[in-house]
Amino acid sequence: MVVPHYPLPITHALFPMPDAQHLNQELLALLPTAEDVAFYEEHGWYISQKVLAEEIIDEAIKGSERYYRGQRDTLLSISSGYSDWQPKDGYDVIRNNEFVSWQNKQLRFLALQPIIGAIASRLAKTKQIRALHN
Repeated sequence: MVVPHYPLPITHALFPMPDAQHLNQELLALLPTAEDVAFYEEHGWYISQKVLAEEIIDEAIKGSERYYRGQRDTLLSISSGYSDWQPKDGYDVIRNNEFVSWQNKQLRFLALQPIIGAIASRLAKTKQIRALHN
């Protein structure tokens, strides 16, 4: 699997998901089957096969480590009203963070992998998925 380079620009909170004509044969084979979709509808969860290259996961881990050291690649236009743990909050608490993929290029690259959106789109039976917070 070829790992594309980041950063990917984010310009809007609504990301059209790739349909079958935009995925290569390798990615198409990873999409949920009709049986998988039926299972998801009945149970509310789905476990995929491995869909991401190890390099993408490794980079995301590095990004999360940078994030938890307080490093941000992008600052949000608001500074309150959402969960945003930072090192000054202490390490003996639950770290709850929202909008992480907007603030960290490596986590953004992970969150915007076309296969993730395509799987979500297939399971939800829709052509688009909204990125609210993560």
